[in-house]
Amino acid sequence: MTSNALLVSRHHCLVPEKFKIRQIVESLKKSKFKLIPLLEVTEESIKKVLNQFSIILARNIIQDKNHEILYTQEFNLLMDLKLNEDFPNYILEMKIFSNSQESLNSIQSIVKQKFSKRLIDGTYQQKNEIERLNNLLKIVSPNGKLLYDEELLPLYQLINDDKLRLRLKKISSTFGVAPIHIGYLKSRLKLSKEEIIKLTSDNNLIAKKFHIECQSCQFPSEFMFETKEKIEGMLKNSSYSCPICKNKKYKIDEVFCLNEKIEKVISQGLWLEKFVDRLIKERSTANWPNRVFEGNEIDNVFLSNNDTVIVECKDTSFGIYDLHTLMIKAEDLNAKYIIIVTTNKIHENVKKQIEKFNEKRERQIITIENNNSNVIKTQFNNFIQNQFNKELNDLFIKEDYRYRRFGRLRLKRRM
Repeated sequence: MTSNALLVSRHHCLVPEKFKIRQIVESLKKSKFKLIPLLEVTEESIKKVLNQFSIILARNIIQDKNHEILYTQEFNLLMDLKLNEDFPNYILEMKIFSNSQESLNSIQSIVKQKFSKRLIDGTYQQKNEIERLNNLLKIVSPNGKLLYDEELLPLYQLINDDKLRLRLKKISSTFGVAPIHIGYLKSRLKLSKEEIIKLTSDNNLIAKKFHIECQSCQFPSEFMFETKEKIEGMLKNSSYSCPICKNKKYKIDEVFCLNEKIEKVISQGLWLEKFVDRLIKERSTANWPNRVFEGNEIDNVFLSNNDTVIVECKDTSFGIYDLHTLMIKAEDLNAKYIIIVTTNKIHENVKKQIEKFNEKRERQIITIENNNSNVIKTQFNNFIQNQFNKELNDLFIKEDYRYRRFGRLRLKRRM
């Protein structure tokens, strides 16, 4: 295998009423992939193929004229073809599973050439769900516009560094965008010399400024200048008087100000929403970041298989009120899963409430509690990977698929 991660590609298209699934099966058998229907090989061969995808065969399958599962061991591919005659039109649905992105891309190209413009990405059910969510989630929230602000995109990349972001967050929570003396960075924020140099050497993070300060009472001027020379030039033609103590003596001080856009991205938790949105876009068919629905802001909604998932991002504490509000949003959108991503620990009382909700099994709540972006990424991708595995396993264990002789198929759990 070229990768341990299971990848899934889904498509559907309208086909004529007389269409036979064997038509495309024969075509795929002759392609460079030489895909073989599972029913045309020995039981031992089937077990070897499914083992690559962590499935143990414990039941034999019988032929269904409207459903074929094909595979190729050489290219790490398994393909599900299903003809649905229950829709208003005849719909051919296909799912391609692989551990290789290269193999997945190649088979997609062959299939798209075969069906030309008729092939539509996503399953037929996903198409309907996308249309439903498009109608419900038309309004982009103010934060949604900031997520795709071209001026902010480089800043989002910069603060993906956890250590850097946490330093900037400390500055933001203490000073906001107010001017900071370099001594405060050492004394109040306990930053090392190396950390200060790294922060102050990049104007995209912290900009160097100059201002006038009274020598007697240290009252600072509210006006900031880019260079010391600009202040000196201005004072040549004017005099200085402290508005507090009326002292005439002043000094020009070097200060540092947190970039206003960086401060907004950090203080409002936009970095986390952008980070999670990027993870979703890598693995999901469709998503709706930062929408407003019935007056409530929703951080993200996406499709996992045919299920709607709602995501809440919190760079602060997540409380019981947040949980109940989120449950209302999920109910309104008919979401099957809720993912809570928070950089703080969730209080035990809130966790107990989440457990109660999960026991009802109406929808599942998944929590990710960590301020390490790599941990967030791993746990988020684990959820999507588990959904992919479940989708593949469902091909063999769902009631609408017919079997003979053996027991059930079961999924091997990887530690």
